[in-house]
Amino acid sequence: MNDRLFTLLCAVGAFALFYAFFIGDAGRDDENAPSRPLSTESRPNGYRGLADWLAAGDIRTESLRHRYDWLPSAANGLPRTGNVLIVSLPTARDVRNRETSDLTDWVRQGNTLVIVAGLFDTPEWGVEGGDILGDLKRMTLLDFKVYEPEDKNDDSGDSDGPGESDGSASPASEAAANLARLLSPKAERMSPRGAHPLTAGVEAVSALSEYWSYKFTVSSPDEGAVLELMDDVGTGLPALWAGPLGSGTIVISAYGSIFTNKLLGHADNARLMSNLIAWRLAPQGVVLFDDMHQGASSFYDPEAFFDDSRLHATFWWIIGLWFVWAVLATKLRVVQPALGPLREVGFIRAIGNFFARTVPVVAVGERLCAHLFNDIRQRLGWPQNGEPVWDWLRSLTAVPASEVMALERMHSRLAAGHKVDLSRLQNLILSVRKQVL
Repeated sequence: MNDRLFTLLCAVGAFALFYAFFIGDAGRDDENAPSRPLSTESRPNGYRGLADWLAAGDIRTESLRHRYDWLPSAANGLPRTGNVLIVSLPTARDVRNRETSDLTDWVRQGNTLVIVAGLFDTPEWGVEGGDILGDLKRMTLLDFKVYEPEDKNDDSGDSDGPGESDGSASPASEAAANLARLLSPKAERMSPRGAHPLTAGVEAVSALSEYWSYKFTVSSPDEGAVLELMDDVGTGLPALWAGPLGSGTIVISAYGSIFTNKLLGHADNARLMSNLIAWRLAPQGVVLFDDMHQGASSFYDPEAFFDDSRLHATFWWIIGLWFVWAVLATKLRVVQPALGPLREVGFIRAIGNFFARTVPVVAVGERLCAHLFNDIRQRLGWPQNGEPVWDWLRSLTAVPASEVMALERMHSRLAAGHKVDLSRLQNLILSVRKQVL
């Protein structure tokens, strides 16, 4: 088989393994995941329609991509009072205990918190949500409990709920039913209880639930009280509350889908939002969407990083260049170098390089000098003890005095334990040998 073709097949196989192990169906899962209530989301569960509608009315809107402790900060650029924050529950990111205290302080100073919670409905983005009841308790000081009608055979409850009609279903069967998506979304409605600025002109508010859900009741907080403004049409239970918190206001909807793109134009949902803005938003106030706890943040977010199209483009460029290199610049067969005949010079050079890397420089220099002195002593008939013969060398006119002095200086450095230039030392010794031996 052609080497280039074989290399290409190996490269394709390596990429296929990499893709299967590290990428797989991750992108497909993200595409199939339900949309979330984000101000930038234009799919059914997003708030893009609401944000654009408010902006068209010259109402300033912002995407909150920080935790709630950013709200009371003086550097956030927001008016101190008269703002409205829309929070959807359940969240994708956990709400920390420390930031809820900052949120309530921000509301107390004269702002409005609007919580649309998936209690009476279970939107598709909230079926696997976090601690919605705990978050509501920390944010609003309200205790929500599952509604249990006194008459178990009373049909005023949610007829789709397992076990409410006769009380015979186990908690396990109820949990299983709650996770089972309904064949078609269940339409829900709220109707006003009485006259209030928030419900002026509102006859009904629509909601949709893709999953079965419980109904809940609520008790008032220790501080102040809440008004029950709208009732669930199916059960008659309160489903929309409003109450003061310090100088601010909290509004809670038991339906989490009422302001999403798919329902804002239904019934009087938009009218309810319009009344809310007219009632609580100051002229210079800002409508904020809590996008941070739904997955969009200003700090490092690994999901946003891996969803970035620039990362994908960079990855494919690297893969393309790697393919070009693998196919055009590499060979699977390694060309063996031609081996020449073994010679004594190569052996001597290898041994010399070995000793040069192993024996200390000072020891090599001292040994070179000692060999020179012993060879001179042998010719003169003197004892071969390696002692210098400086006086005899200085008396010779054949040897330049500069070479003798340089050799003597290098010998002195070696005797003191200092390194010298071995190449220069060897050249001096060779020059002296030629002239005296």
